[in-house]
Amino acid sequence: MSRARYSARMGWLDGRILRDLKHAGFAKAERQAVRDTPAMWAQLSQFYAQGGSVERVDAAFSGATGAPQQIRFFCPPPPAACAHSTYDALAHELGHALQCPAQWQPAAHFDSAQAYAHARELGEAHAWLNQYRLNQAWQGGAPPAAQVLLIENDSDFGATPVDIFARIAQREAAGWAEAQILDELAMLNANMYPCGMGEGNLKTYGQCNRWAATGRTRRGGVRSRPARIGLSSRSVSRAR
Repeated sequence: MSRARYSARMGWLDGRILRDLKHAGFAKAERQAVRDTPAMWAQLSQFYAQGGSVERVDAAFSGATGAPQQIRFFCPPPPAACAHSTYDALAHELGHALQCPAQWQPAAHFDSAQAYAHARELGEAHAWLNQYRLNQAWQGGAPPAAQVLLIENDSDFGATPVDIFARIAQREAAGWAEAQILDELAMLNANMYPCGMGEGNLKTYGQCNRWAATGRTRRGGVRSRPARIGLSSRSVSRAR
């Protein structure tokens, strides 16, 4: 491919990405942040180059999901805001879309429900770490704003707020390898609740993943099969 043709193709792809983001509810400032952060733009361009796309889904709620071929933003009608149509949420979903292929294998691929669940939780760990790093890149290396999630206590039925981003920063400062950080994030995800998969569902993500793997049924005989661990079930901490 000639240089001129390659440049024209990349220019067309850049325009398509920005149009898709706008259609998915991204405000101008959010689109500009995506375009102006080289690390983010490189990942998003890679995602599109391998056949992926960002899509808008009109819904009664705000949410986001990510998979290797499709990142979706669920947008409620006005005057409600598309609260997840942000740089922050896109950074998270790109982690799901581009990293940890094992998270997309069906339960039958694994030897046990535990192994399937761990792959799902490791996928969330990659998404959190990607979200942290792309936010850090956006802010010129400054630590991202707090990302506080509820993690079930081992000792009782309560929960403890854990700042995931602060935990990553602490582990990096202590010299932890990336694999160690990901393993700890996966453990935290397994014990995070409520998972939000279904109305009134107060189980942890680990419990939901294991139920999905073993085919257990919920009330009414409907199998619990979460499509993805995603941002739609939790609050999004904005990093500015």
